[in-house]
Amino acid sequence: MFSKIKKYPIAEGLFFALLGVWTLPEALNYHVSSGIALSPALFPILASAVLVGLSLYQVGTAIKRGEADSPKGTITRGVGIVFLLCLLYTAALQSVGFFVTTLAYLVVFLIVLGEKRPAVVILVPLITTGAVYFFFEKALSVMLP
Repeated sequence: MFSKIKKYPIAEGLFFALLGVWTLPEALNYHVSSGIALSPALFPILASAVLVGLSLYQVGTAIKRGEADSPKGTITRGVGIVFLLCLLYTAALQSVGFFVTTLAYLVVFLIVLGEKRPAVVILVPLITTGAVYFFFEKALSVMLP
């Protein structure tokens, strides 16, 4: 699906950089001091900072290569779909639960990306969800929603 869409790396990079900057204050408000140096509250801060950094890197690389954006500076349809999918995932996470929401999100995400092999569409979400569960619940002792 994405291979047929023209890419606008500067507009996309700026969009996600602004998204990261917009979420950073909320992430900082979420952080509550605790006795643990690496508390789970650091993950939203880290995610926002990494999003801004990678987005600005994409913009810089696109400018360096001379890749032009569209005349209107629009964001591609694929980026909009992925963004909407992320919003739906976030909204459903608390009410539906980690396992069901993550499995459904990853299946739809792979299909949106154009994956057609059934084994990949089934196995990648199962393995990824299991790995995330093990890492957070067992290795870090952090409860998932």
